[in-house]
Amino acid sequence: MSILTDTYTLNNGTKIPKVAFGTWQTPDGDVAYQAVSSALKFGYRHIDTAKIYGNEKSVGRAIADSDVKREDLWVTTKLPSQDKTRDLVLADFESSLSRLGLDYVDLYLIHAPWPWREAGSKRFDEENAEAWKTLEELQKSGRVKSIGISNFDVHDMENILKIAEIKPVVNQIQYYIGFTEPKISKFAAEHDIRIEAYSP
Repeated sequence: MSILTDTYTLNNGTKIPKVAFGTWQTPDGDVAYQAVSSALKFGYRHIDTAKIYGNEKSVGRAIADSDVKREDLWVTTKLPSQDKTRDLVLADFESSLSRLGLDYVDLYLIHAPWPWREAGSKRFDEENAEAWKTLEELQKSGRVKSIGISNFDVHDMENILKIAEIKPVVNQIQYYIGFTEPKISKFAAEHDIRIEAYSP
């Protein structure tokens, strides 16, 4: 085992590779394709993308062209933060799955509790609750193995937990030495939600 294939066990019993290859700011086309292809050759088994990154098609093509079996991969993608109605969530998911060329994704995240342009302006509790219930539908359908959140603070996590039938497995947040979000991390740990670091 290497650090790239070591795993954490999430609250639903699934095992997520500890280290992911992130594709934020990776241009679609040859750059994204070559980056993900190389990552898979070097041993990465967790690939992280998002609809808003605009590179799902190239990420999916690299996965399809690799020698790695689908069951040995963990693929994460994310719901655009401004899309929180059931219809938009379902449409976004279908388009992401189609661009990736996959039958399922391992992890689907609400990318943020607020639309990016309105970050911090107000709470979106009802909208996030509707989005979460739709993610639960997707998991029950079998086309998503695990569901989670990203950039959620304590209030936003409490709002989801109040209505959740399925608990988020992760909260993906900005997290690194000197910036460890202690309140969010403590609350997540108390509720068996794994903190997943981005920009480490």
